[in-house]
Amino acid sequence: MIKIETYSEGKSPFEVWLFAIARNVINDYFRSLKRYKFFSIDKINKLTSIEKNPEDIVVKAETNDELLKALNILSRRERNIVALKFGGNLKNKEIAEIIDITESNVGVILYRIMKKLKTEMEREV
Repeated sequence: MIKIETYSEGKSPFEVWLFAIARNVINDYFRSLKRYKFFSIDKINKLTSIEKNPEDIVVKAETNDELLKALNILSRRERNIVALKFGGNLKNKEIAEIIDITESNVGVILYRIMKKLKTEMEREV
């Protein structure tokens, strides 16, 4: 909590401030580890899901691969917004405060991202 003195109560909620710091720390950490390879979470999930139907596993893996390919066409900023929205379960207002844009702009960007992902996923099929 070295940065606690940088928190300004009137500027944004504590959770948003803390989430922004955590995101930056994680980004710094993974940036420093780019030279290392990690196991895919999907591969780990497959190891633990022995009871599932093999067909379901294949369909899920193909869908995940298609989604990852579609996500790779997004810019870094767009991927960060998707991560905040769906990975962090944040509201548009909280995302806006973290990345310093308006709440309505977050909504527009998310709409365009979803449209882009839908188009890409349909192209894959």
